[in-house]
Amino acid sequence: MDEDDYVFEAALTAGSGAEADAFLRTAKKALANKLRTKFQQFPKDMVSTHGSDLLQDVDTPSASGSSTPAPPAPSASTSAPSSSVPAPKASSAPAKLNTATVRASGDFQCDAETLFGFLTDSTKIPAWTRNPAQMAPEVGADVSLFGGNIRGKVDKVERPKGFTMSWRAPTWPEGHFGSLETTLDQGSNSTSLSLKLSGVPIGKEDEAENNVRSSLSFSASCSASSSADARTSSSTSCSLARSCTASTSGAFSRSG
Repeated sequence: MDEDDYVFEAALTAGSGAEADAFLRTAKKALANKLRTKFQQFPKDMVSTHGSDLLQDVDTPSASGSSTPAPPAPSASTSAPSSSVPAPKASSAPAKLNTATVRASGDFQCDAETLFGFLTDSTKIPAWTRNPAQMAPEVGADVSLFGGNIRGKVDKVERPKGFTMSWRAPTWPEGHFGSLETTLDQGSNSTSLSLKLSGVPIGKEDEAENNVRSSLSFSASCSASSSADARTSSSTSCSLARSCTASTSGAFSRSG
């Protein structure tokens, strides 16, 4: 690997503004230049320190220059008993997977039944995912969202209060599914939508949060299509805007 192949990511956890940005750029460049040299030298140091143990020849030459012959195999009279103990089998139990939980919430200016429909009707879901969808508010129904990138099955339905479905992304470990719990709470003037995705593999939280955030993305579609509604009334987005408008507030969180 060449020094130019290394990629470093840096971010500030406190402070903002032009001075903070300038400090971040300077620190990132200076540290990257020093770390590239260290990383480039590291493999050589490893070989220098431990290589002699790994590269020793089995037939080490003797003092006379000839190789030491291997000891003769035991004769039949001195061989071990023919009975043998079977080797223990390796455990087939899968390693425990560390997971996290991602949560998202938002308020929508529509009744719970209308919002439930936009989340579960396969003819309406493409209006906010911009991709074909497979979904039905029935226990056992197959689910395919975002062009097949998210797959699962409906596990529980309580219309219009919410539903629960299994959830799997293509980058997750083979055979692993999380669980998405969707809760709708209708108030006097709006409906609160809460999403809780549990079982997210550690390291995939950002990806899962983006997917869950997309489940609330029709808030942007509603706002954008409000102006478009004055020009045309035939688009699905405009229909969605008239029926359900999202507030600008929302919340996202994650936990281990």
